Amino acid sequence: EYQYNNNIMNLRIFNKNRADISGSEFEGKRIKELNLEEKALTIVILEMKSSEDKEAALAAQWEYQGGFYQLSGKADEKEFIKILESIIY
Repeated sequence: EYQYNNNIMNLRIFNKNRADISGSEFEGKRIKELNLEEKALTIVILEMKSSEDKEAALAAQWEYQGGFYQLSGKADEKEFIKILESIIY
């Protein structure tokens, strides 16, 4: 859990080979695919909003080197993408 502009961002990392990741994928409106060619990976970005939320949350999920990664929280889309692009593995 990380704080970003008074909002909480969650980063979850799973071992892709473990059974506990099944059913853990986010559901929402797919708004973008971010291709990071230098890392040879594609990140799916989703928008999630419940009826109680005033502002939509963003979520991203991707696989990289045997891991399944998820990042979620409320942020501006451009800033969210900057965070994703700056992750160091």
